[in-house]
Amino acid sequence: MHLKGYLVPTSVRKQIHSKEAVERYIRDFESVKLLSTKFDDLDLISRIIRLRPSVVKQYLNLIPLDS
Repeated sequence: MHLKGYLVPTSVRKQIHSKEAVERYIRDFESVKLLSTKFDDLDLISRIIRLRPSVVKQYLNLIPLDS
């Protein structure tokens, strides 16, 4: 929803997650997106932002190719 331009309150209502959870998902996604421009190593990105490699991989798969 973040990539489609939805604001946090709309995402909260549509996904039935807390505001804090949605904000954390967006923050983590944006961190992965930024680090992926600097590092190709999934495990390194995972260690830097302290997310499981499987979660980092899911976020990487969401990044549009034109980013």
